[in-house]
Amino acid sequence: PSGAGAQPVISSPRQGFAKSVIHRKMLNDKTRTGQYLAAIRSIVTAADTVVDLGSGTGVLAIAAAQAGAKRVYAIESSSIVGVAHQAVHANQVAERVSIIQGWSVKVDLPEPAQVLVTETIGDPLSEGILPLVLDARKRWLSPDARIIPARLAVHVEPVTLPETANLRILDEELSRWRQWYEQDLTPLQSWEKTYPASHYLKWSQVREWPSLGTPLRVAHFDFKTFVDASGETTTEGVFQAAGRLDALLVSFDAELAPQIHIRTHRGQVDETNHWLYWVWVLPAFHQVQPGDRFKVTFRYGQGLSAQQSPFDVTVVPAS
Repeated sequence: PSGAGAQPVISSPRQGFAKSVIHRKMLNDKTRTGQYLAAIRSIVTAADTVVDLGSGTGVLAIAAAQAGAKRVYAIESSSIVGVAHQAVHANQVAERVSIIQGWSVKVDLPEPAQVLVTETIGDPLSEGILPLVLDARKRWLSPDARIIPARLAVHVEPVTLPETANLRILDEELSRWRQWYEQDLTPLQSWEKTYPASHYLKWSQVREWPSLGTPLRVAHFDFKTFVDASGETTTEGVFQAAGRLDALLVSFDAELAPQIHIRTHRGQVDETNHWLYWVWVLPAFHQVQPGDRFKVTFRYGQGLSAQQSPFDVTVVPAS
């Protein structure tokens, strides 16, 4: 595509990220959007062609044009491109922003780009940022291209689940089901221990959970240099409080540009944070003491089978 703003707006019956409620949450997350805009202003120059991968409403593409980019390609798979198309006109940057509807891995660009912007982080990694960036680097970017975010770290925090969290099948539930249905459904509880439950919860739901230690970095990606979208890491941490280890609470630190970060650790955000927290409930709890050590193996990527756990945790009591 070469004519700025010349692409037809293709309607699509698919919803996904086209739902307005999702974009309202992201735009109301001032830290998320404000930090991205600050990074774009600090990095984009008038000599740059910019790609906004997963453009949504076009807010980041518009910011790139406002920062002076000579050309911006805004790529979005869902029908929200209709909003992006209108937004670039409303903000008077349509001559430099081309809106492209399609999956990024199937989109070809007419010229190499010097900057890639993407907010396909997920909660985290759930939107496929690793393979998407690898593909973009191979096919779209010049050798000296800058990427926003530049780096991404995944952290886990060992936590105790309060009884009100209700994230495991309880004995009283089994009893209630036995009374209601005259059936023994304990096999479901056994199944849950073999295939632990995974949940995505709001900050307000997890903010008060007891912590057993500071967040532990279990993975780190430099988007300029990483070469594999799948992998496995093992990291060791130390418990700092006594309690019952029930689950891991996952957060991330995205370095968008030098001195510009988005951090989602629950102690560093407020109610405007739109990202959900991935809670990995362990198959069995562990009573731990300060000084006890633990190892976390984290598996990630498209190669992860349905039978593989993304996390394995081993607790080593202090000697």
